[in-house]
Parts: sequence; structure tokens; C-alpha cells
Amino acid sequence: IKENKPAKPQQENKSKASSGSFLGLFQQYVEMTGSMENKYNKFYITLKMLQSFGEIPVEEIIPRMHAKKYSSNTFNERLSCLKKVSNFLVRTGKFSYNLFSEVKGMRRSSRSLVPERMPFTIEETNKILEALKNSMGNRNAAWYFPFVKFLFMTGVRNAEAIGLTVEKINFKEKYILINQAFARTDKGHHVKARVMKPTKTGNARYIPLTPGLEELLLPLVQNKAARDFVFLGPKGNPIDDHQFQIRIWNQML
Repeated sequence: IKENKPAKPQQENKSKASSGSFLGLFQQYVEMTGSMENKYNKFYITLKMLQSFGEIPVEEIIPRMHAKKYSSNTFNERLSCLKKVSNFLVRTGKFSYNLFSEVKGMRRSSRSLVPERMPFTIEETNKILEALKNSMGNRNAAWYFPFVKFLFMTGVRNAEAIGLTVEKINFKEKYILINQAFARTDKGHHVKARVMKPTKTGNARYIPLTPGLEELLLPLVQNKAARDFVFLGPKGNPIDDHQFQIRIWNQML
């Protein structure tokens, strides 16, 4: 009679132990911490990324993130969220192992490799504005004259100018408040894909409303509500700087 040998204890599959419905558990964490109430919260943004991936095994999340070609800052921020939530799930007994603990963040590319941008000279600036004002053969070019002139006069980022609303201009106290940006997302650069978010640095800035800026902006805010966008494209939507760059800016330069 053959003696039945006791079955060998199965080795724990770290990858499987970390799978399950990670998306559902991550969403529960975001809801529990109140992060769902702020669409700019990094955990909420990471959740939206996971939802775009769908119900996939945990070990496939990092390859998907690499395939998206995120910047090092974006990748590392979302990896940090994944690690933190996974650590919480391990502590609460939902997972037995944090697969993300072994993932290293992306290295930031050396700034020295980025060619230095030279600012436009006064003469170049005037030529660009003159070309836009006269439509330079493109009937839509003149629409962007106020937008580009505002960029030249203030030095704000594209998304900050695009996101400028009427209520941010104080004609009485003579200042412009820059504290938001109408930014692109992973879904694209068109108006429905953009979201209003804080500035890149998270800081608010006050720009003096000079007579030149007042003269430029006053006609643009006439008959508009407080939350209306100041700068609009030819179709009446907020400016799509990506399309502007391709169709007008690159051709002009």
C-alpha cells in the first residue's frame, strides 16, 4: 500500500496575490480618503488612468504606463500613488504583497540635453504680430492676434492664457490674476478633453494691467459673463494651441 504523501504547500505567487480587482480596491481607497471630491488630486488622476486601462492584472499596469510615454514627473507621481495604496491594502490584509514596491521611478532627463530657447527679438515680435493682424493669407490668423500679443506682453504659459476668464481681470484695481490653466489631458488637446486646473507651479500670480493690456483686453470681454473665456478661436471655442501651432504658427515662422 502506497503511503499518501502530504501535499507540498504551494508557494505563494506574488503576482497573483497582488492581483484581484485592484481597480475596485483603488477606487474604494480614493472614495474613503475623499479624493474623489477633487478632480485635480493625484490619487483621483491615477484612478482615472487605471479606469482607462480597464480590469487588467496588476503586473500589466506598469507596462501600460510605459507605453503611454508619460513624462518622468507624471510617471513617478502615479507610481507613488500605486505604491501608497498597495501598502495600505497589504496592511489591511487585502493583499499579501505590494508588487509596486519593486518598481523604480523614471530618471529625469538631463536639462543640459535640451537646447536653449532664444527669445524673440523686438523686431521679430513685431513682424509676427503684424503677420497675424494682416491674416498673412490665412483668414483665421487674425483671430489669434490678441492671444499671441497677450503671451508676448505677459509671458504666461499657453494654457494659462487659454484658461483666462473675464472674472480674473480687475479693471478697477488694474491687475490680472493668473491662478488657473485650461490644460490638455491624455484624452487630447481639443476643448472637451481639456480640464481647468491650477497653474503648473500651483502658485497664483498678479500681473499689472498696463494701459496696453487694458486696451487689448477690454474689447474681448464686452458682453461676456464672469466665467467666460477671454480668448476664443474662430469657432467660438477656447483656443486649441496645438491646432494653432500646426495650422498657423509653424507656417508663419
